[in-house]
Amino acid sequence: MVFDATNTNSKNRKPILKIAKEVGCKTTAVVFLIPVQTCIKRNLKRSKERQVSLEIILKMSKFNLDKVQAEGFDEIKYIK
Repeated sequence: MVFDATNTNSKNRKPILKIAKEVGCKTTAVVFLIPVQTCIKRNLKRSKERQVSLEIILKMSKFNLDKVQAEGFDEIKYIK
């Protein structure tokens, strides 16, 4: 099963991880390590109705890799 979402908040990941563990699924977090400037440039190329506010992008850029490592995923893949 794949749960695809931008979950930069551990509070949002916790219940999904719990369910996966309860049913015996292997858990893998995929973390994209993309510079914030790249995210901003890509966002500006999106149609207006699909753009994310700069405030949200900056908030999400403060993603804490240490928290993900401590959450109990079986594997963490980092994509550059």
